[in-house]
Amino acid sequence: MIRRPGGRVDAVECKINPDKLNPAPIATFRQRYPRGENYVATPLVQEPYAIKRGDLTFTICSSHDID
Repeated sequence: MIRRPGGRVDAVECKINPDKLNPAPIATFRQRYPRGENYVATPLVQEPYAIKRGDLTFTICSSHDID
């Protein structure tokens, strides 16, 4: 979790294989912290890209892309 200005809280999950992402824990997290970005950090991605799981959007990226 990364706290941002304005009450935003970003969620960060680390996965070797982002295809195995289970969105349920992040959905629970978003009930408590509804504002912020969702990141999946993985060493296997060259360029960041977005995916949707249910109502949530995740940015798949390396840890260096999270600022």
